[in-house]
Amino acid sequence: MSLQNHVGDPEYTARSRMRYARAIEQWRRTRPRENARRALALAGIVAVGVAIGFGVAFSLSPTGTELENPFFGGFAGFIVAVLSGSIGLARWDAGAPRRAQLAYRSGSGLPELTERQQQVLALDAASDFSFGGWNSSLAFAWTWVEMPADVRRRYADGARGTSPWPWLAITPLSQLRSELDRQYRIASATDVEVLVADVVAEGPLSQRFREVLASPEAETMTSRVAAVASTTVFDVLELGEARDGRPAELLLAGDVERAIGGVRYAYMAGHVDAERAWELLDTLAALAFAHYRSYEEYWARVAIATAFRTDSLEAVEKQRANLFGLRERGWPSASVPFPSTVSEARA
Repeated sequence: MSLQNHVGDPEYTARSRMRYARAIEQWRRTRPRENARRALALAGIVAVGVAIGFGVAFSLSPTGTELENPFFGGFAGFIVAVLSGSIGLARWDAGAPRRAQLAYRSGSGLPELTERQQQVLALDAASDFSFGGWNSSLAFAWTWVEMPADVRRRYADGARGTSPWPWLAITPLSQLRSELDRQYRIASATDVEVLVADVVAEGPLSQRFREVLASPEAETMTSRVAAVASTTVFDVLELGEARDGRPAELLLAGDVERAIGGVRYAYMAGHVDAERAWELLDTLAALAFAHYRSYEEYWARVAIATAFRTDSLEAVEKQRANLFGLRERGWPSASVPFPSTVSEARA
């Protein structure tokens, strides 16, 4: 079962790290019961070490060396056991997030991504990298909808404030749904369908862009967007023009990127199942793959959409830094090939 990065950490793939051990130790210190369990485990290791030390001392008694003193052997065993036990338990904690991800992915029973699915998720890679989310799975973080039914019942989809991994906070399903509604105005499966249908027709960013292009603020807007996105005014104006018998592109890339995130979020919140979510994502991806010739061109258009939406140079620069970062960290989305033909893009 393949691993991804740890959620919240862009390092790919998941590895054991002592910083995870320190974080778990901090968590443990605020919980007396967990602290007592760790102390009991260390005490057991120390007891074994002392016993071995005494045994070695007695076995060496015929040699006439100072090691024949059982108290010396017991003390030596105590010191060695404390050191090795502390180091060993810390290393065990360091690998806990990795073991948890393996258990989660195994319990979910989800198949590995196909190349096509990774190509689709690559259209949302900058957003995932920005917060250390998963980009090689439909869900961009842990979600109760992917856990076995008995686990969901036992923990009431997170409503009881606990999870199968007590040191790992998993967002309750109810909170996911509230946040999804706040960000996307999605509260049902119908809302998800409408989100995608709107992008196919003309997404909200594109609609606003078209309106401003036809307004007295067009010149000011296009100059500002061009400056923030590091492109030319002509490139921005060109997005509002129909070309080669095709309708104006407008801010299609920005609408597609946002909608992909919304569909994935809706899946995590339980509004659509995996099969339907992938169908909706394929619809969105087909638009991008049919309009652009590479991921580089797609992200250049997303930068223009981000400049228009945020009016912020910082937002555009962060997006570019995220794209650079996922290449440096070796995320699969940075190397997956762009569909080479229109027929392949629509497959």
